[in-house]
Amino acid sequence: SSAYDAAKELDEGYDTIVTKTGATGKALDSLQESANNVFGDMPADMQDVGTAIGEVNTRFGQTGKVLEDTSKQFMKFAEINDTDLNESIDVSDRIMEQFGITTEQTSGFLGLLTQRGQETGKSVTELMSQLDSNAALFKELDLSVEESANLLAIFETNGVDAGVALKGLKTATNNYANSMMQNMRELRQQMNFWPRFMIHQKPRLNITVY
Repeated sequence: SSAYDAAKELDEGYDTIVTKTGATGKALDSLQESANNVFGDMPADMQDVGTAIGEVNTRFGQTGKVLEDTSKQFMKFAEINDTDLNESIDVSDRIMEQFGITTEQTSGFLGLLTQRGQETGKSVTELMSQLDSNAALFKELDLSVEESANLLAIFETNGVDAGVALKGLKTATNNYANSMMQNMRELRQQMNFWPRFMIHQKPRLNITVY
């Protein structure tokens, strides 16, 4: 029956939360309540809700309304960009930690990735992978997450193989790296395609698409 199917779907979502968080008692009750709220607010599968609630709680330590809002942001992000929900949360957590992005900046960070993907046609999954795997290099060059995403976007729109270019940067000496940094600054001045996001300070991430 439809009632049985609905109850089964809820149980599967709850099981996912338990598996991901190991929560019991009142803590589990709170997470289940958040899952119910998200499920009621969005046309989503309860399994996805359980994944989002469980992963966000585990990765970011959030509960209550904040947990619900962040979970919904990631679910929308994954749907818009056709990315795996679980992987999106995990990789985002790693990128945010490496670039010093706070959980309060999650919406702006996801907005940045979404806009870069839409503007260049670059796979957001690939963009995230390159930010994640090359974060140490970008930090060594004193690039913020916005500037790093912009650089990858510049590579994409100019037909440059980002993997090859970044490999070249990795093997460069410090002097060459500094020279390359100067060249990148000059390149950014010439590129007016993303003028709003040429931020030379540390991450502000005020972009919001949700």
